[in-house]
Amino acid sequence: MAWAWTAVLACCVVPVGVAAEARQSPASVFRDMVVALRDLGPSRVESTQVLEASSDGRVQSSRPLESVYVFASDGNTGPRAVLRLKGYRVTVADEAVFVEHADMDDGYVRLPRTSQPVRTLRDAFRSLPDPLLVLKMSDADPARVPVDLDERGSGERLVPASIPTSVAGRRQVLLESPTSRLELVQEVETGHIIEAVLDHRGPPNAPEGVTIRSTWTYVWDALEPEEGEAAVEFHRRGRHRLDDVAALRAPLSAQDDGSGRSGAAPPLGLETLDGEMVRLSKLTGRVVVLDFWATWCGPCRRSLPAMQELAEEYEREQAKVEFLAVNVMERGDPGTLTERIRRFMTSRELDLTVLMDRTGVAAKAWNIDAIPVTVVVDSEGMIVGRFRGFQSGSIEELRRTIDALLVEPDGSIRDERP
Repeated sequence: MAWAWTAVLACCVVPVGVAAEARQSPASVFRDMVVALRDLGPSRVESTQVLEASSDGRVQSSRPLESVYVFASDGNTGPRAVLRLKGYRVTVADEAVFVEHADMDDGYVRLPRTSQPVRTLRDAFRSLPDPLLVLKMSDADPARVPVDLDERGSGERLVPASIPTSVAGRRQVLLESPTSRLELVQEVETGHIIEAVLDHRGPPNAPEGVTIRSTWTYVWDALEPEEGEAAVEFHRRGRHRLDDVAALRAPLSAQDDGSGRSGAAPPLGLETLDGEMVRLSKLTGRVVVLDFWATWCGPCRRSLPAMQELAEEYEREQAKVEFLAVNVMERGDPGTLTERIRRFMTSRELDLTVLMDRTGVAAKAWNIDAIPVTVVVDSEGMIVGRFRGFQSGSIEELRRTIDALLVEPDGSIRDERP
């Protein structure tokens, strides 16, 4: 792993830069990293993130998530950039932050421009974990930047703690908090951050021994100043301004997470916490909502209460909708898994029907490589919606999709909610 790298020297002469760095404190090395990064000219960066969950020597990895950032020269109000990630295009301009999405080419959201645009985006998206964005786009004194690196908002500040041995031409620093550690690797000559590794040790409600690791790798290209200027131009003419970032996305039935899975739903047959077998094939005639989740997944823990409220809403109306919480990717002792999930549900007063994917067969069949994922299956067993993640507006999108499936043959819609 990144922090375990050991310098391999061809002779016993230590390069001057490495020797000088060895005499620095971790805080001063971190400060030098941030200053060098901020001094860079206009650049284009390709960021690739891989998420890993590990326990007892087993590691499960997500598919790579690719993003592209263009950093222009600083403007009158601070850093300027264009960020392309998960279908969104975010323009951090002088006067405001503009958000677009590929689902709606004639709409945009305007967010206020502050001295800390990353905080503005985290408020809007509920998450923006890439540490490079904090390091590059924060106006704060480098000594205060670690505060903003706490993406989870836990209040546990990451502190420069040590300087791992680095190869010639690179500097590294390790930041730690009681539950997290972040290692940064920078090329000294170019100032480019080329890798960041973030470990969360013991996330809330995760089985003992679970570690969640995010690894980002970065590829940099220099740009001409005019290229950076052109990138951060935002054109409003003929476009509608919306109030909420969630409104930029198409309804859930139109979402596509790139999995290529649509059409007839794969088979599904799993046991509940009480050992009862539930088969999707036996639910023909009902709309089925499958929510794939795990106890260690933060967005999953936020989505489950909202999912239960929606399920109760349809239950009160006696609508033909079935909600199933499919537990996947759990870690820890398989012998205590059922009891641990039962305690988790009880402690949060959740009574959704939980299906246990103990062997991973359902996750594989349904192409679940990251969570949470919500899949909607219509009354004829066809997949009509698939949504990855949970954020503001997700439940409304899900409700619209379900309502569309409950339209009566005569065109009428079920009774209004109380």
